[in-house]
Amino acid sequence: MNTKRLLTVGLSLMILVLATVFMVPIGVQAAGKVKLSKTTLTFDSPSAKAQTVKIKNVKKKNVKSISVTNVYDNIIEVQANKNKLKLTVTPKGEGTAVSVVICVRFKKPVNHDTEAYLYLENVTVKGGEDPSPGPQPEKVTAISTPAQLQAMQSYTADQTVYELANDIDMTGQEPVKGYGYGLSDFVLDGKGYTIKCDRPVFLINEGTIRNVHFDLDFQARTSDKSNPLTAFWSESYGNNIGPVMTNNAAGILENCVSTGTIDITYDEKIEQRNYDGSDTITLAIAKVGGLTGSNGCGLIKNCKSSVTIKMTFGNSDFAYVGGIAGENSGNEYLDNGVFECIFDGDIVLMDNMMASAGGISGSSSGDVRDCLNTGSVRIPDGAYANLGAGIIGIGSRSGSVERCLSTGGVDCGLYGYVVSVESLENVMPTFTDAYYLISKSDGFNYLPEAFAVPGTKGITDEELLDEATFTGFDFTNVWEMGANGPRLKNLS
Repeated sequence: MNTKRLLTVGLSLMILVLATVFMVPIGVQAAGKVKLSKTTLTFDSPSAKAQTVKIKNVKKKNVKSISVTNVYDNIIEVQANKNKLKLTVTPKGEGTAVSVVICVRFKKPVNHDTEAYLYLENVTVKGGEDPSPGPQPEKVTAISTPAQLQAMQSYTADQTVYELANDIDMTGQEPVKGYGYGLSDFVLDGKGYTIKCDRPVFLINEGTIRNVHFDLDFQARTSDKSNPLTAFWSESYGNNIGPVMTNNAAGILENCVSTGTIDITYDEKIEQRNYDGSDTITLAIAKVGGLTGSNGCGLIKNCKSSVTIKMTFGNSDFAYVGGIAGENSGNEYLDNGVFECIFDGDIVLMDNMMASAGGISGSSSGDVRDCLNTGSVRIPDGAYANLGAGIIGIGSRSGSVERCLSTGGVDCGLYGYVVSVESLENVMPTFTDAYYLISKSDGFNYLPEAFAVPGTKGITDEELLDEATFTGFDFTNVWEMGANGPRLKNLS
């Protein structure tokens, strides 16, 4: 090889290296997927020394918060230090902790994500005495005022069980939030009382909320910066809106009911402040639900939403809108999702924009089981993108829909995003024993051509009243036949 050719090759390599360097955007954290240094641990006995697990591929200065959801606290204790990106795991009693959830939230997105869910799996403590039942709450704290409800965000070890003593009006109040913007390891029993609200009552839930009636009146025009919902979004609380909470992050919501109205007009882009207040980002996706904006690896069970949701879009890029949850996220290690829930309200999305709406969830990568939609879900002609569907607007292959029924007036049967054979194979969740009423479904599960959705079946008004129609339904423990077709026993 002559000298001239050597110079040419060297120059080409230098240009390639420089091009590679400058392809990394300035200010964007170049990192791999956030993960734990190890996910399985073994201790010889409950008296063994604690072990350390590190959170990798994220800089500590970009960590907004670290929270731990550990239902195995009688076996192991898991403590997070957000400054050092370390978890300390201490054995407490013999047994195996199958899955402990660690949520890491970022000040600035990492690989386009604002948070990451990590999991400690199969942490085993050998030998020793049988595990104790774990710490028990010393008292039940009664809540009768908005201030007492707000005080939950400062709860201590002996204040982990709360009960409503009467109806509470949270209109004009900030959402309840705790360390890391999340509350965990608590129980709020509403005892059937009502919480009235004009914005989400909780920010992020990692505990248990049950037996509460939420009466909401959400009215917002995003160009009105003094509006509480507009201000809520602008304060970097995320892009989720629901009466109970913005995000049910590995929490539990059960036996709750929501009624009222969500009426939002997007006539101006929403700018959110970053955590450190140094910059702003434009809200790209709105997630709005009749109970929660997002069900982030949480469990919603035996709940009912009768909310009317009307959304008019002029400048928002996309929206996921669901009668129960705007978005339902799943995790293969947790038995979570939306189970045995009913939507009987009304969803109407207006104007030309991209939207995805479902009677249960606007978007779902998690599980939906034994759910019923009797409400109306409509996106008017001319709106760009998906149709209003009886159960899910759009989903992914990791999700599933089992033993569900839609009898409400919808644009298409059970699933809105079916535009090609490829979308059936690569995007659609798995449907099993799922039914929709043909007379109330305009689109019959297609858009714009007819592609049958496996696992779903359109039924006639006569078949709706025949128990034999519904293969797989448990008419002993979960469902019962009513005058207008199957209904859920616990919510009848």
